[in-house]
Amino acid sequence: MIIFLIYTLILILYVVKPIFGFLCFPIAYVLIAKKQNIENALIFGIIMSLPLSFINIFGGNYGSLPLSWFNIFCIAFFFNGLTRYIRTRTNSIVIIVILFIFSIILSTLFSFDFLISVKSLLTTGLTCLVLIVFFHKYFPGKYSKEEILFFGSNLITVLCSTATVMLFFRILWFTGIEFEFSGIMNAGAGRMGNRFLFSDYSFLSVFLAMGAVYCFFFPFSRKWKKVFLPILLLLASVDTTARSGLAAILIFGLLFFIKKILQGSMKYLLLSIPISIVALVFVIQLNNKRNNQSFFEGSGRIEGLKNAVWVIKEKPIFGVGPGAEVYVNYLAKKHGIVENNSVPHNIFFQSLVYYGFVGFIILLLFFMYLFNNCKNTPESNMFYVCMFGSLFIPDIFVSRFFLIIVILMWISKDSDKLRLVKSNPIIA
Repeated sequence: MIIFLIYTLILILYVVKPIFGFLCFPIAYVLIAKKQNIENALIFGIIMSLPLSFINIFGGNYGSLPLSWFNIFCIAFFFNGLTRYIRTRTNSIVIIVILFIFSIILSTLFSFDFLISVKSLLTTGLTCLVLIVFFHKYFPGKYSKEEILFFGSNLITVLCSTATVMLFFRILWFTGIEFEFSGIMNAGAGRMGNRFLFSDYSFLSVFLAMGAVYCFFFPFSRKWKKVFLPILLLLASVDTTARSGLAAILIFGLLFFIKKILQGSMKYLLLSIPISIVALVFVIQLNNKRNNQSFFEGSGRIEGLKNAVWVIKEKPIFGVGPGAEVYVNYLAKKHGIVENNSVPHNIFFQSLVYYGFVGFIILLLFFMYLFNNCKNTPESNMFYVCMFGSLFIPDIFVSRFFLIIVILMWISKDSDKLRLVKSNPIIA
């Protein structure tokens, strides 16, 4: 609870007085992470910096100063891995990620706008470099149950703090009190969206939705948290007015219950009824926030996918190059298209447009490898929701939270080989 209150205060400060948020964040980080070894402390830092990853460390525009706390922890994790542990042998997933980086470099070299693609390369490349170091150093049983609970509980704290602060500023907005950096603004079609400190409503929606599923499956000792926390996170996800997160949960839930029912579990058949009613309530609430726009209306995405098909046909090998602005410029200059020209909100179409079939095939291998190693853990369920969400958002690799989800999912898959440690419960 203390960590929750401290982090909630930091998020509030980053909205109300960013400079105070900047001063308090490193102090809170050191106090919480001081008992962890350096690698665990850096992973915790990545988790703690997720809601702040779309703004710079001072709370300003990331584009004007592309240095966030998330960047700092990722860079530190990468160099810590290089200096502390290097081995000559590697594994399949490391090779796949390295090949993916090379495919992005090739797409950048053949890009329609080289300079813009270089910026995108740096963002995606940082995620890939952290994954390379992590996978290269990982071995089954490296992390204890206590360490997994430490990472998971703090991710839940970050998620719940984000949701709480979002809803707090929404309540203030209803009373007429507004703040410039609250993220509450006109999201189009007359709807007042809430993207908080994120740069994209859909990213935030998926982030909160996957957190709701994670809390539902997390091994809390107090069972009421399995109900209250998912509802809190779903309310915040709906408040974004983006449908991506709720759509991802609906797909996951449908497949999950079908699987359980086919396995003969009548308990889940009965449980599916009240959950379906709750899901319907959230869908109706989201429709109301979108001025009764249909939940299934495309918002120009179908037209955008059609444009993407033309680009894929014209640039099939290496794509137009990474970067949303590169794609927009290509459509405008080559085809005169200035409407419905945003990057495809789908990881597969987007990767084909950016990297062509070379990068797409390697990325597909990466996802297949991850899915093949998923086990029945809360972290894997969160990963599934994230991947379903990637079907509705432009680029999962720049969402920031994709990185930590993959790391936690990979750590948890060997839970049967965990090191035995003295019990020290973290979750109350």
